[in-house]
Amino acid sequence: MHDNQHDPSDQGPVISSKNNFYAALKELTGFHCGVDKRSEDRMLRSVTVVIQPLDMDFQADGESFHTITRDISSNGMGFICKDPLLHEYIRIAMPEQTQATVIARVCYNLSVGTEYPLYLAGVQFVS
Repeated sequence: MHDNQHDPSDQGPVISSKNNFYAALKELTGFHCGVDKRSEDRMLRSVTVVIQPLDMDFQADGESFHTITRDISSNGMGFICKDPLLHEYIRIAMPEQTQATVIARVCYNLSVGTEYPLYLAGVQFVS
């Protein structure tokens, strides 16, 4: 195994490629892209996903939580969190729809709202 890969045997469902994960999302939600300045189409959809924070060895680190996506592309997604993501990597799953999961790198956390702050997180799929 390469240094940037990990043994998924203790991580629950087998880690799938980002293309398989994205294909499962497209099948679940249908593909409706919005007008955007990005170079790739995004689905502007709300899908429930499970986020598992990972340590630098891609092992579970802390409690997983459910959240809602904001937008999804073939290379990443944005979603809403009640707390900022403090990990560089996460595992994303849709356990009710597919066994496919994907590892993603956290690119940003933006605080939104003042009275009841939430965080808009953006991630890039890496596996």
